[in-house]
Amino acid sequence: MTDKTDLRVPGLPVDLEELVIRLYERLLQKQKRNSLRTAFYESKNSLQVLGPEVGGRIGNIIHPVGWPAKAVDTLNNRCHLEGFVLPGSEDDPLGINDIYVLNDIQNQAPQASLSSLIHAVSFLITTKGAAGEPPAIITAKDALSGTGEWNGRIHRLSSFLSLLETDSDGNPLSMALYLPDRLAEMNRETAGSPWVIEIRDHDIGYVPVEPLVYKPRLGREFGSSRISRPVMAYTNSAMRTLLRSEVTAELYSIPQRVIMGADQSMFVDDKGQPTAAWEIIWGKLLGLPADENGNVPKMEQLTQATQEPHMAQLRSLAQMFSGETSIPATELGIHSDSNPASADAVYAHQGSLIATAETATGGWEPAWRKTMLTALKIANGASEIPAEWQGLRARFRNPAYESKAAAADAGLKTVQAFPWIAETDVGLELFFRDETLLERLKNERREIEARTTAGTLAGLSVSGEQANSLGQLIRSGVDPVEAARLVGIGDVRFTGAVPVSLRLPEKEASGLEIK
Repeated sequence: MTDKTDLRVPGLPVDLEELVIRLYERLLQKQKRNSLRTAFYESKNSLQVLGPEVGGRIGNIIHPVGWPAKAVDTLNNRCHLEGFVLPGSEDDPLGINDIYVLNDIQNQAPQASLSSLIHAVSFLITTKGAAGEPPAIITAKDALSGTGEWNGRIHRLSSFLSLLETDSDGNPLSMALYLPDRLAEMNRETAGSPWVIEIRDHDIGYVPVEPLVYKPRLGREFGSSRISRPVMAYTNSAMRTLLRSEVTAELYSIPQRVIMGADQSMFVDDKGQPTAAWEIIWGKLLGLPADENGNVPKMEQLTQATQEPHMAQLRSLAQMFSGETSIPATELGIHSDSNPASADAVYAHQGSLIATAETATGGWEPAWRKTMLTALKIANGASEIPAEWQGLRARFRNPAYESKAAAADAGLKTVQAFPWIAETDVGLELFFRDETLLERLKNERREIEARTTAGTLAGLSVSGEQANSLGQLIRSGVDPVEAARLVGIGDVRFTGAVPVSLRLPEKEASGLEIK
């Protein structure tokens, strides 16, 4: 791959060329460790054998262990982005749902969070769509092909380099440099051909890239990987343990024998060549002659080896891996002989994992929120992000429930405790997680309510405008009879009930209810 001294981009301003070289150097520095963690996630990491190599036909055995992928996937399954919420905007006038659907956020989001867990950070890039594309494009990029510089004062990236295309040797052929006011695109045909540069100004006002960081901390703004050094160490140990158990298994059915009174001449073939050790071990019949004194060699069979020491070590490693990742050991394939745990016990064991998921989604929410605000700004042609947009929030599924069924069951218990929630949109969201179905239900509910209201008013000589005005006056505290007179409605009998939002001192409230 090209090193920093070879990556020159003639035609770029000197300061931008130096920035590209600096960012590319950082990308190369991090790429080795990021590639290693990718290998662990994909169970392609090489086995590190301690001590002498296992010889013979068993030496080529590779026994992958999928624990790192389990650590990542189990957490990622509890970090599900469900959509975005803007309070006070029921009809979505800004087109939030269009941006969500057209950019396939439902599928991009879990992939972006997965890469964040593996490499500690991934990135969300927002750009203006070209002709025939959505007005705003949101693209997720992993840390293997993108990096940037963080400005802690403004809590944003000050620059970002995206590696778009490389040749078979890893040399960059296409790159994009994002700045607060410009976008520089660099392309070339081959590693030795000249760069074609295009610099375009933009009016976004900041770098339109948001880092999706897992476990950030002071001094390490791009976070830490879920596949930590202990995770990799325990995985290597488990691989070696399984390799040793394979060797034991190969020899398990072969009797281990000791021959006393034998000499080397008894273990040669017809040509006087020593017999291969494997032929002796695997031989079905072993015959030894007596010596010149008629003494026959004595053979004894040793007790066969057992797999239990290997399994005990594997259980110990699984427990340590469980402690590091907050994943129950049963998720790693290690089961005890005891009775299955109760639902409460399972939930208690998963408490640490749930807390980890809540921390992860809490850290990812601002990045998704800023990304959607940038997309809305581009799609609506806004020069600034209005104050009323600042209430936008990314909505994640409760990490305590991995499935829609579990979330709906929790919603049922909530509604049973607070029945009034069933009449709200939030109540519907507790049961129905599919956005399309949820929107259809809301629309049909509004149609039913409209038909009911129309049918009620049809039996009265009261217009919808008069009814709405009457309700507003009563909710404002006006006496119902006086309110009816003011809006021109006569001959109306009131039940005496008033909106519960109106509160009076207790000694006066009883008089208000008696009409």
